[in-house]
Amino acid sequence: MASDKYLPYEQIKLGLVGTVGTHAGASGEKLPVLIVQEWDALHKNHPGFQNSYMEEWLGLFVHEAFHARQMWHPQVKTITERWSAEKPPVTADELASFYKREESFRTSIAREVEVLRAATEDPSLNASKARTALAQWLKLYQQREAAFSSAMETAFPGKSAWFMDGFETFLEGSARYVEARFLISPPERSLELLEGEPTFHQFEQTKGKRPSQLPGLGNVGARYFYAVGMYLCFVLDVAEPAWKSKVFDSDRLLIGEVARFVASQP
Repeated sequence: MASDKYLPYEQIKLGLVGTVGTHAGASGEKLPVLIVQEWDALHKNHPGFQNSYMEEWLGLFVHEAFHARQMWHPQVKTITERWSAEKPPVTADELASFYKREESFRTSIAREVEVLRAATEDPSLNASKARTALAQWLKLYQQREAAFSSAMETAFPGKSAWFMDGFETFLEGSARYVEARFLISPPERSLELLEGEPTFHQFEQTKGKRPSQLPGLGNVGARYFYAVGMYLCFVLDVAEPAWKSKVFDSDRLLIGEVARFVASQP
């Protein structure tokens, strides 16, 4: 049983890697539950993970565990509770479909990511350079809004598509950032605990790397908001180290924090 649904294992085996569900607590309140397929079974049965190292699964675990914290933050709950079953917002899959069919949209995203990626790859990145990169990105983002927000509304009428573009950039982008941080700087204790596990390779593919060098995380795909949000978080770390304490101050979350920060600069 997961989130009040019965799921046969044959359905889970190839269809579920990791997610966050809900469980009714004693008070009736829906509480978050982390649902992750056990590593040995995933590694054995899922074609996408048969050649993977255990580190990939650990990163996924951290990503989904962060969602369980993030989605129950009061500000996020306030936003999600506005959505009704009769009028749900656009889904991540629908945003991905828009990305796939609109070449000019893909070009816009590529420009944004290039600015942010270049900043994270700069070995001399300092607060001043990071601020410049964020200002450049925000200008490109605002140009994308002017060019595509109406088209997204037309494609998904009444489903808050442009708002959800920003919401997913926060939701999935910051979770990917947490995952990336874990893989780049894994806790030493994990190296000790997993010594001798044959599928564990001491984070050799990720430890000490830059975000763009992380397998499967640094590239932009149809779910572009993962990469955009992740790079934004890394650049904010340098430009405004206190950003995490302010990111929930507005409905626009990560986008709102970047806009606030850029506007506050002389």
